[in-house]
Amino acid sequence: MIRLTAVLFQASKRWWYEWTAVLPLALVWFVCQLLVLPGPPATAVLYALMRQSSDNQWWNGRDAWQAAKTVFWPAWKWALVNGLVVGLALFNLVVYWDVPGAFWTVLRVVWLLALTIWLGLNLVYWPFWLAQEDHSLRTTYANCGRFLLLNPLAGLGMTAVSALILFVSGLTILPFVLGSMAWVALVGVTAVQHSLLLRDA
Repeated sequence: MIRLTAVLFQASKRWWYEWTAVLPLALVWFVCQLLVLPGPPATAVLYALMRQSSDNQWWNGRDAWQAAKTVFWPAWKWALVNGLVVGLALFNLVVYWDVPGAFWTVLRVVWLLALTIWLGLNLVYWPFWLAQEDHSLRTTYANCGRFLLLNPLAGLGMTAVSALILFVSGLTILPFVLGSMAWVALVGVTAVQHSLLLRDA
């Protein structure tokens, strides 16, 4: 199993080292989310470039553009599936949140657990997509699921810490908001790299 502390430390170290290069990229990512249409591809590009940074490879605007052309449609397929799953989970949680009874309480816990697992899968979705030859949704999510099964504590810890960082950054100054998603991407990339190294050892 991978070590959560090692993943977080290495990702944080790389994020700090790359801060000045990441900030413009993160600003573009933020604007793309506001524009909606380029949002999902921008997230995939962010992961792709953070993967290069993790491998000590320099990247520039041309690399970002090439990555955007490669991931545009795969990113939207991923986004549509996410919208369906997350939307369904949130709908059930909001509509039935105040309904009394043990059954509904258990059901809310199940939906919260399912949503947490889904977020954990998506934390490492793009690192696996970028690392594998088969880029289908099914294969990628299967690999994400195996990762969580092999690293349950690390996966839960990564998901919880990433969610906390994004939540706190949303309440603080804009540069931290911009940089936080790059840090989350680096966490996912680093975790997958550690997992693949252990598999090949």
